[in-house]
Amino acid sequence: MLKFFRQDGSNEDKDDTKKRASVLERDVSSPPERQEHGTDDLSESAQRSRVLFGLIVGSMVALWGRRHRPNPNMEKRPASNGSGRERQSRCSALVSAAPVIRMGLVADVQYADKDDKEVSGSTRHYRNAIHKLARIVEAFDSEAGSLDLVLQLGDLVDGQEQLDGSRADLELVLGQFARLPVPLYHVLGNHCLKCGRDWLLKRLRTRAFYDMPLRARMSSGPSATTTPSETPWRLVVLDCLDISLHWDDPEDPRRLQAKRYLKEHASTAPNAVPYNGGIGETQLVWLENVLAEARTRQEFVIVAGHVPIAPQSAAPSLLLWNYEEVMALFRVYRDVVKLVLAGHEHDGGYAQVDGIHYITLHGVVNCTDGDDNAYAILELVGHSFARLHGFGRVESRLLLFDASP
Repeated sequence: MLKFFRQDGSNEDKDDTKKRASVLERDVSSPPERQEHGTDDLSESAQRSRVLFGLIVGSMVALWGRRHRPNPNMEKRPASNGSGRERQSRCSALVSAAPVIRMGLVADVQYADKDDKEVSGSTRHYRNAIHKLARIVEAFDSEAGSLDLVLQLGDLVDGQEQLDGSRADLELVLGQFARLPVPLYHVLGNHCLKCGRDWLLKRLRTRAFYDMPLRARMSSGPSATTTPSETPWRLVVLDCLDISLHWDDPEDPRRLQAKRYLKEHASTAPNAVPYNGGIGETQLVWLENVLAEARTRQEFVIVAGHVPIAPQSAAPSLLLWNYEEVMALFRVYRDVVKLVLAGHEHDGGYAQVDGIHYITLHGVVNCTDGDDNAYAILELVGHSFARLHGFGRVESRLLLFDASP
């Protein structure tokens, strides 16, 4: 599979491939010390220190509640009498030194102006999805004082037979998202691309794959400011339909490559189906460069893509075509990559591989009437841990990381 996604091309493409191979070889041959030694190799005192650190930080964050930011001025307050209050002040100062990122997550709204349909034993409520989304936007709006951004993980619409119908559905969905008081970022989904790839990218004002540093808005409380504060986190968004049938030009090389892949693997790979896709060589080279730079900057990385990457985080038929290749790259950079988010699998899923958490969010379109829904708020606390606050069908999780990259 690795060779399949490497195409013959110009000398520049060959140079990029050689460069990527050399970087991989270098990192595998001389990995950082933290990659060589797991938790079992730590001294007993070091393990106790890490556990104590996690408990202290976790306890303080829990006291804030979901709507509160850490107060940077807290460490300047005079300590009250009593050793307990002094310890609490020191813990508060420690927590406030690590900015918190709070990110809204939603996947597979998949709205369409058409009747419900049963797919793989589960009913998709296409028209009802817009009402579910309205509830989600209201929930995010109520958290606006401490929410930094919202990330939608693909498949805003299901798609219609006619192009105009798909685009009309998309406008209704974007009308709901327009009520958000925080920035909205997009991941491309296979159903979204029924609107046309080029048109969709322009309408969403986004790129197919990109990365950016995550900054805390710090927009509430007495220390509110409009200047975002730096955090040790970076968001990397992948185009999991890079090699796929979802290209506007029938003769696009990436579409032709996808057709060859499906023909050659249809009888041997359960995920060799038209609604999946793969990540091409150009994007893989870009991804490795981003991860290498993040390692140099001592950043942690959240990766987001529509199609799940890790087995156990989704059904085998819903995995990325070249998931093994991408996971091998993540393994080399497991000191950097800590969390991978996906949609596509409407039943959700979770796996932890090589210390990396893989979370697949449930699909909104499958939610029924009443309070049934599916969304989450992800909280990142320094380099220490993350909390996934799940709502409706999404399970809440505590995600523990190493203390430093």
